[in-house]
Amino acid sequence: MKHSFIVGTGSFLPNDPITNDELSDYFELDPWILDNVGVQSRFWSVDLNDDLQMKYTGYEMATIAARRAIEDAQIATSDIDSIFLVTAQSDYIMPNSVVYVQDLLEIKECKTYEIHAACSGALQAVDLANNEILLGKSKNVLVCCFNLMSPTIFCEIEMNKEPSVSDMLNLSMFGDGASAIIISANSNGSLIEDVKTNSVGSGEKPGMELLGGGAVFPMSQKNLDKGFSKWKHDSNMILEKGTELSRKAVLDMTKLTNRHLDDYDFIIFPQANPNTLKNDIKDLRKNFGVESDKIFYTVDKTGNTSTSGLFIALDQLKKSNKVNIGDKVLIIGGEASKWMYGGLSIVW
Repeated sequence: MKHSFIVGTGSFLPNDPITNDELSDYFELDPWILDNVGVQSRFWSVDLNDDLQMKYTGYEMATIAARRAIEDAQIATSDIDSIFLVTAQSDYIMPNSVVYVQDLLEIKECKTYEIHAACSGALQAVDLANNEILLGKSKNVLVCCFNLMSPTIFCEIEMNKEPSVSDMLNLSMFGDGASAIIISANSNGSLIEDVKTNSVGSGEKPGMELLGGGAVFPMSQKNLDKGFSKWKHDSNMILEKGTELSRKAVLDMTKLTNRHLDDYDFIIFPQANPNTLKNDIKDLRKNFGVESDKIFYTVDKTGNTSTSGLFIALDQLKKSNKVNIGDKVLIIGGEASKWMYGGLSIVW
């Protein structure tokens, strides 16, 4: 039976970390929001110390993460047959960002795909990339993800003149960053045991949305005045349904792999914010009897980097030297935009 393997990981966080104290010095933020979200620091491409200049585009961040994953895999860029890039907010409407990653990597020819998704998108890409390997269509696939949200947040604040409650939540919770993995037919890596994605939001209201900038609400002054440039999220709904998504993903993955959750040595849950993570951990204890010491996360130090967060955590887990050959790692993704989830089971 043919298998695929993760042979390299990489990640990138732009500029210096921004602490809560630095954030509060720059903006008048409600301390309650900072405490309730639980993020201690985050990274932004927009530089607070240089007149809010954007230092990295999304595709530049993704390329840096990709180079690190390629180096970790000990392959050449010319060995890449396919690139999947995932982002909730591409750099431009067109061309898409993945072709710029190809450009910067100086890959003359390869297949390129861009997935428009947020927190569950990384696992959607793995699901597709895994099939590329299993069907013999590619030998090495690059999956990279980026989140570039700080320019949109600052555009929103500039229009409001002062941060709204929604702005303050976005400022405290979100960060920019990129991550990448190399999936290969080469068995010299971590076995992808199984992967599954699912969309369960039919008939449900979105938990998070950004309506402006697309074909329906282009960025005209009229649409800006109507607030279509704003990120909107229903925090209470996300807290309630987010844990439900994680539970569905856990049940699906344990059924697919015929494992008990306690068989896993490390579990990476959705990197939304430490507050939602606490809900997931409580649910684990209640329904599966799993303790929190198996949970690995980075969101408290990086902020919510959307689809990049899962593989930023995986990359940092790998670099922590905590994982041993044969360890089992479960990655769970959940997305509140229209309620999607996914899971990835890995044997190190």
